[in-house]
Amino acid sequence: MIQATQQLSLFADAAKRQKQEWLEESVDTLRRRFGHFSIQWGIMLTDPALFALDPVNDHVIHPEAFLKGKT
Repeated sequence: MIQATQQLSLFADAAKRQKQEWLEESVDTLRRRFGHFSIQWGIMLTDPALFALDPVNDHVIHPEAFLKGKT
């Protein structure tokens, strides 16, 4: 694993930060393996508007000419 450089806080708890990093890595691994919707916040299951959001497929990058109305 490649260790990135990061600025450490003077008052941060190193064990808590390490646990948070492991949790984020685990979530990323599960989402890569089983899809983005394999892990969600509980509120997304109760709110239909949030449940319909698809940040992976809805994220479209348009060329600059498209945004200016030029073809």
